[in-house]
Amino acid sequence: MPATPCKEPPISYASLSAPCLPLSPASVALPQDCFQKQYSVIHRLETNKLRNVSCLFAHLLATDALPWSALTAIRLTEEDTTSSSRIFIKYLFQVRVKPQRQANRWGVGEGRGAMPGATGGRAG
Repeated sequence: MPATPCKEPPISYASLSAPCLPLSPASVALPQDCFQKQYSVIHRLETNKLRNVSCLFAHLLATDALPWSALTAIRLTEEDTTSSSRIFIKYLFQVRVKPQRQANRWGVGEGRGAMPGATGGRAG
C-alpha cells in the first residue's frame, strides 16, 4: 500500500506518539533530539514520506510534546537548506496552522489572524 500525504489522518499522530514520549525526567529531551536528527537527514526521504514526517512533528508541536526550541535545528539560509528541507518546513507550518485557519473561517477564536491575539483587521 503506497504512502499517502498527510491530509486527514484517520487517527492523530500525536495520540500515537504520546505514549512513547517522556516517561521519565531523563527522557524529556528525546523528542527534540529526534527532530534534530530527522531534520539533518530529511534530504534522503522521498516527498510523500517527507510530508508525513513533517505532519508528525507539526502535531507534536501543536500538542506541546515537542518544544518550540527544537526548531533551532533549522537554519534558513541558501547554503544550509535543500529543496527537501524547504518542503519539510513548508508542510510543518502549513499543518501546524491549519486548525487555526479552519477555526477562523467559522468565526471561532480571536479575529481572522493566524496568530493568537492577531485581529487581521485594519487599524483605526
